Amino acid sequence: MIKKMLKLLIKINWMYKSFKQLTVFLYRNLRLTEEHNYIQTYAPNVHSKHVQKKMNCDKAFMVASIQKSGTMMVLATLGNYFEQLIGQKSARLTALESREKYFSVNRYYFSQTDLPKQPYSNLLGFSNIYWAHIYPYSQDLHHFMGKAVVLYRNPLDTIISSYYYYEKNQNRKLKRRKPPQLKQVLEYFAHEFGRCYAYIKALKQADFPFFFISYEDIQKNKLESYLNMLTYMAIDIDQKKVMTALEFSDIHQVKQQELSGNTINKVQSGLHARSGQVGQWKSQLSNQDINQIETILKLYNIKLSEFTLDL
Repeated sequence: MIKKMLKLLIKINWMYKSFKQLTVFLYRNLRLTEEHNYIQTYAPNVHSKHVQKKMNCDKAFMVASIQKSGTMMVLATLGNYFEQLIGQKSARLTALESREKYFSVNRYYFSQTDLPKQPYSNLLGFSNIYWAHIYPYSQDLHHFMGKAVVLYRNPLDTIISSYYYYEKNQNRKLKRRKPPQLKQVLEYFAHEFGRCYAYIKALKQADFPFFFISYEDIQKNKLESYLNMLTYMAIDIDQKKVMTALEFSDIHQVKQQELSGNTINKVQSGLHARSGQVGQWKSQLSNQDINQIETILKLYNIKLSEFTLDL
């Protein structure tokens, strides 16, 4: 009787472990499939030769980034600077208005038969202005012939920010009643970062003529970072206007805008702009978590020592 009970318990334990592994596998693949299908559904023209030729011309400009690397803050700051330069010089654009007016085209998310019209891009010296996230399964930045600002962030803070945005705030495409624990999705986000940053690293090593900058470098010296960015873009520089744009696009300002209803990106709960701090991972990740992330990043030839982890 005891032997039978032991065998039964062993069998139940094996079944539980197998079920858990299957759940994790299905979760990862569901995330990847849903995100991939979302892009393919809304971006049929990405693979069109006609549109690709227009998008990849040498007079185009793009902000490309790993998700949760401060993309919207950069778009808001650049948009407010453009407004100071060529728009209503006293106007203060919200982060949403800035994106919609000057960065209206997400490179992967439009379904028109041709590129949307951008009345302001020519005034800034570009044929078109885009923004796009770099995805593990949609990496074609090496075909881009124009100028690109490429953003990334240290992996530990990226993972924490991704967790809060996609899981705690319950992403609109993946509706769940109860968000998973951080440990349950740590591996998924670490692999996603590894695939994306390995691509950026390859672009850097191949000396692509893009402006690569980390979120941490921007936070260290915002004014200098944006002056260098604008120099690369070959846009007229007015330091006073850059400082005004930085003031208008400060994360505290953006939070207030969101609280007033000007949300950057609608999620089921919470704000898009959350902390913005460098080193927030320290209160969220254990040594075991960090070791797990390091082990995964090594698969992509990435080391934590390559990044600024705290300021």
